[in-house]
Amino acid sequence: MKYAKGFLIMVFGLCMALAGVSSFADEIREWGDVVESTSPVNIYIEDIPNKTGDDVIDAGKVTGVVKEMFAERKNPEFNVVDSKDEADVVFKGKISDYVWSEKAPLTNIYSPGAIVLDEVTRGGKNWARMELDYKIYAAKNGKLLLDYETQVTLKQPGMPKDESYGMIYDRLPKVLAMDVFKRYKRQ
Repeated sequence: MKYAKGFLIMVFGLCMALAGVSSFADEIREWGDVVESTSPVNIYIEDIPNKTGDDVIDAGKVTGVVKEMFAERKNPEFNVVDSKDEADVVFKGKISDYVWSEKAPLTNIYSPGAIVLDEVTRGGKNWARMELDYKIYAAKNGKLLLDYETQVTLKQPGMPKDESYGMIYDRLPKVLAMDVFKRYKRQ
């Protein structure tokens, strides 16, 4: 009888402990919970569509670059998973704009000195910009954690439009990582 009572208390305690266990995914309330995570975060990255009207943009390549950026992240560590059911967070984005110009645009500052300086510094430089709009959601509760746009911009002499795409793809991981992680501050 003495042992049976002890056994029942142990079983009851174990059941209570297990009832209080929740997964990391259930606890995500804000982006800071992900950025400050000490355990690996499972992320599902939806295919990123090209909404620019520019058929040369390789949306599959952009999706691959985003997956690679998260997979190579060490702090916090991310596991790129194949389905939303396995995920703690979901990345959903779209390529919303791509612009290439023979000359970089003028500044938004309209003083005579700024315009002259801008003309001198942009002389002979081609310019390209791709905009990636994205949202990151908590997979389990659907809470919006991050809503942002990343603009990858290049200004380089002798950059033909057809070569600018690859250059933008190469620069995307660094700029995206900065926007997603480096600008985060706990409130």
